[in-house]
Amino acid sequence: MFPTTLDVSTLDWYYALSPYLVDSFNTLSIMFKARFVDRRIVTTTSTILKYVEQRQNKTLKHFMERFIATTTTVIPDLTQSISCIL
Repeated sequence: MFPTTLDVSTLDWYYALSPYLVDSFNTLSIMFKARFVDRRIVTTTSTILKYVEQRQNKTLKHFMERFIATTTTVIPDLTQSISCIL
């Protein structure tokens, strides 16, 4: 069942593995994580906006520019009415 849950590029990697290289599921798991750890989907919510702070020796304008950039690039589905509340 494991191979049926993989996408095409991951499945290609799986079938290219040498059978002598994988001696257990634990080994396969370690190899899989090492190869695909950067593919995980990271979801960002509006909670991250609480941690955007004005940096020492930076202007309020600089802070607002970073805050707005965060709301528009990191959280693309954030509505303007929600961002005004935060």
